[in-house]
Amino acid sequence: MRQNNSVSREEKAKQIIARGEFSYNDDGTMTIRGYLVTGTSCECMDFNIRGVTCKHLIAYNMLKAEELQAINYMKLSQAHEFVKIYGEKTLDSLKAMGEVVEEHNHLIWL
Repeated sequence: MRQNNSVSREEKAKQIIARGEFSYNDDGTMTIRGYLVTGTSCECMDFNIRGVTCKHLIAYNMLKAEELQAINYMKLSQAHEFVKIYGEKTLDSLKAMGEVVEEHNHLIWL
């Protein structure tokens, strides 16, 4: 019998993203921990056999939401404006991912 795991699927999805266990496919789908994931389906057992929204699909939707938010980020060119709206942590994360470079308080989106 499987033990009850206290970590939610949402937390597991966040862990997958934090560990970078995903890749983007040319057709708009993603491969997440070896499973093909679309906006509405996943190849894993949780989704196909148990019929539940799996951690892979949750991670997919979180990543897509981040992409949509990133489009709004690109409208800002001044670092201080960006930090005021989205926070220093978000800017640091985008810099670490290679999405943006800051030069003299000016943001250059890559």
